[in-house]
Amino acid sequence: MSTTRTSSPDAAGDVTRTGVDQDGVVDTSESPRPRFRGSRAATLFPALLGCHGAGRHETPRPPFPPSPRPSAEPTRPARPESHSLVLSEDDDSAGRLRNWVTGHLRRWRLGHLVADLQLIATELATNAVRHGHAPARVTLTRQPDAYVRLGVTDTGPAFDPEHLRTSWGSADALEDCHGRGLMLVDALSTSWGADRLDIGKRVWAELAAT
Repeated sequence: MSTTRTSSPDAAGDVTRTGVDQDGVVDTSESPRPRFRGSRAATLFPALLGCHGAGRHETPRPPFPPSPRPSAEPTRPARPESHSLVLSEDDDSAGRLRNWVTGHLRRWRLGHLVADLQLIATELATNAVRHGHAPARVTLTRQPDAYVRLGVTDTGPAFDPEHLRTSWGSADALEDCHGRGLMLVDALSTSWGADRLDIGKRVWAELAAT
């Protein structure tokens, strides 16, 4: 069987090969689409290949929402931290007390309170040892983001802080070493007071931990 083929360009510029075999059957086949370069068709041709019908548009899909992250555990508030020191009536007790106060304040990153709290601790401890009965117990408590409290407990007689404050205007109060020491505590601290115990008393002072 023999086939006669002819080639002719169609309207779109493609080459169509047409052949007639011996039985009179027309064989029509299209050659691969040519590549257009350097012409307007080279720009339009890829777009035409992507069109499969007029007016058909692909709706873009929305992006997938991010996976939910596990919720973080609520932050637990820090607990108060407290330390105590027993002071006896000796020459080295004041220096040991100041070093003890300084060490805890620096560990709590409250170094700006060192100078004031050293003076307060020295005055309260000195009064406790002199006017009470040694030994005296010093307690240093840190309430996170609130205050630092220093308290001194001894077995001496209790007193009324309000009554003492009203007497500070008198000339006798300026000559009383006990009264002058507490005047310094009143000036340096945020608040201070005295608690009556079953045996003895506890004098305390607070500084804001800010």
